[in-house]
Amino acid sequence: MLSQKYNNNMKMTTRRSLLKSTIALTATAALPLSLSTPAFARETSSREFLKEFFSHSENTVGTIKLRYKEELARIYQQRGYAPLWIQKGKMTFTSKAVLKKLSSAQLLGLDASKYYSRLLSQLSASKNPQHRFQFEIIMTDALYTYFDDVAHGNLRQNDASSGWNLKEGNIDVRAITTEFFTGNHSFRQTIDALEPDHPRYKGLLKALHSHYVMAAAGGWTEFPNGPALEYDESDSRIPVLKQRLQQSGDLAETHVDGDEKFNLAVFEGLTNFQNRHGLQPDGVLGPKTVAELNVPLHKRISQIHMNLDRWRWLTRSDKQSNIIVNVPGYDLDVTLHGELAMTMKVVVGKPGNRTPLFSDEMEHLVVNPSWYVPSSITRELLPRELARPGYLARNRFEALSLATEESVSLASLDMHDKHPNNFLSNYRLRQLPGKSNALGDIKFMFPNDYSIYLHDTNAKNLFDKTERAYSHGCVRLEKPFALAKLLLQHDGRSAAQIDTLLGQKSTTTLVLDRHVPVHLTYQTAWVDGNGKTHFRPDIYGHDKKAGESLDKGKSFYADAENYALDATNDIVVSSG
Repeated sequence: MLSQKYNNNMKMTTRRSLLKSTIALTATAALPLSLSTPAFARETSSREFLKEFFSHSENTVGTIKLRYKEELARIYQQRGYAPLWIQKGKMTFTSKAVLKKLSSAQLLGLDASKYYSRLLSQLSASKNPQHRFQFEIIMTDALYTYFDDVAHGNLRQNDASSGWNLKEGNIDVRAITTEFFTGNHSFRQTIDALEPDHPRYKGLLKALHSHYVMAAAGGWTEFPNGPALEYDESDSRIPVLKQRLQQSGDLAETHVDGDEKFNLAVFEGLTNFQNRHGLQPDGVLGPKTVAELNVPLHKRISQIHMNLDRWRWLTRSDKQSNIIVNVPGYDLDVTLHGELAMTMKVVVGKPGNRTPLFSDEMEHLVVNPSWYVPSSITRELLPRELARPGYLARNRFEALSLATEESVSLASLDMHDKHPNNFLSNYRLRQLPGKSNALGDIKFMFPNDYSIYLHDTNAKNLFDKTERAYSHGCVRLEKPFALAKLLLQHDGRSAAQIDTLLGQKSTTTLVLDRHVPVHLTYQTAWVDGNGKTHFRPDIYGHDKKAGESLDKGKSFYADAENYALDATNDIVVSSG
C-alpha cells in the first residue's frame, strides 16, 4: 500500500515537473490572442474582451477546457457581454458568495473539484489582468456545470444491460438558469427550481449534513469482531458498542459509560440500528450487524451522494400523484394530491431475476387475472410436471396453442410434448384464476417493454421476512386490495367495486381514466418520517458501479484542477 502511494506520488511529481518545463511554451498557445496578450486586457474594455473571446472557436482557457462554451456565448450575448463576476477589476460580492457555494458543493452531494473552486480562488486573488479574465469565464462555466448537476446529478448511469433504464429528469436547465444570468432570479430561487421537491430528497440532504458533522467530530469507532452477544450478557466490547451507537444517533449519550453489561438501553439502541440497516431487529449482536457497524463513514456519505443523484433522475412533473417502488428498500409509497396516501411492503426480483428500474404510467387493473407464464418460468415448471404428472393441472395451468391460441389439455400431451424445448415451440403456459394463481386476485398494469407489473400473491409469508428479493422480476404487494380501492377512489369511482368483482370470480379489466405515474427506483439510502436515516444492501450491484464511476470522476477533476493550479503558478506575465 505504501509502495503504491509512493509510486503515485512520484508519477504526480514527474508530471508536474514536465508541466513546469513546458508551460511557458504552451500557456500562450493554448489561449486565443485576446486572452493571452496582457496589453489587450489592459487596454480593452471588459465587454469588448468578452465579445472578442466568444468570437473565436477556441474553447480552452489556460489549461481548462470549457464544458459549455456555446451556452456561455449565449449568456454573455444576452447580457451585452457585461461581466458577471468582475467589475472595475475586482470581484463582486455575488462572485464571492457563488464561489463559496461551489466550494461547498459536497453539501448537495456533488463533487466540488468539478467546479475548480481552488483554482478560481487563486485566480480571483491575483492582480494579474489575464488571471481576472480567466476567472470571469471559468467561473461562469463552472457555475453552469454546477446548475446542470443540481438538476441531473454527477452520475450519468447507463446500465440497461442489468436493468437500469431510468432516464434523467425533465428539467430545462437553460430556461431556469437564464433567469439567473439575466438578473431576474436569485441564486436561491434558481437552486429551488432545479432541485427535486420530494420529501425524501430533502430528507437525504439533511442526513448528508448530519453525516458530515459526524465526520468532522472524528467519525465513528470501529467495532471489534468476536462472539455474538445478546441481552443481559457481559463483555468488554459493550462500552465500545455504546460509543459506536451513540456516534450514529442510535443510543442517547446519557447511556454511554464503561459498564460492560448488555442492558436494556443497549438492546434498544442496537435494534434501532438494525431497523435502520434492514437487519432483523432481534437485538442480537451477530456477524451481519457487526459488518454494518463497521461500514466506514465515508462510504455512507458516498452512498447518500449517489442516492441524491437518483432523485434528480426522476421526472418532476408528477410530484402531486405517483407510485414509487424502492427495490432495495422492499417498499412502495403512493402519493396522491401531494400527500403520502399509503406505504406497504413489497417482494422484488431475485439478483438473478432483477426487477428492472424504469418509469411508466398505471393504466388499468385486472381483477381475477390469468397468468401468462414467461418462457423462462415455464422452463422451471415443466420439470415439476415431468417428475409429478398432473402437477400443472392441479394448479390450474393449461396450454395455449401458439398456432391457434386455443386451450389444450395438458393431459393430452405426452412426455415428449412436455419437454421444455418442444413445449415452448408449440405452446404457451397459462394459469387460470383461483387460489393457486401466482398473481393472486389482482394485478396492476403499466404496460412496458419489460413485462413487469404489480400484483397480489398467494405467498403472503414472504412479507414477514426482512429481505424480500424472491420474485422473477415483477413486484408483489403486501396490500393489493387497499391499493386498488385507493386508485379507484382517485379515479372517481366506488372502492366497493373491487369487492363485488372479486366475488364474481370472472376476469375483469378496470381502465383508469386518471393514469398514475409509476417509478421503479433503486434507493439504498433514505430518511423516514421520523428523521431516521436508513441504509440498505446493494442487492443488484448498482451502488458498486456508481461508486466506481464517482471515484473516477473525482480523480479526473482533481487532476485537472491540480494541473491548472500548476499552470497558473508558473505563468509569468510581464507588467509591460
